[in-house]
Amino acid sequence: MYSSGLYHVWGSLEVLISREDAMARRVKVTVNLTEDDVDELKQQAERDGITMTDAIRRSIAVGKLVTSAARNGEKVLIRGHNGDVRQIELVR
Repeated sequence: MYSSGLYHVWGSLEVLISREDAMARRVKVTVNLTEDDVDELKQQAERDGITMTDAIRRSIAVGKLVTSAARNGEKVLIRGHNGDVRQIELVR
């Protein structure tokens, strides 16, 4: 993870954190996740050299980005290394 002020980069994911988010008071929570979800978070944390907390925050940031775009009628696309493009669609 690269961090400079309010701008964070995890791998190829770049997230601009607002001053309010960066200064937000931290709250400890307990959640119930599947073993698969916990394993995925651990793998992300180990692979990217971040904490589990940062892996969860990143997942939330991506979720907010995708759901916000979908609510606004925007398309969310993923371009593969070979140039293929896939569209993410949220199903309710």
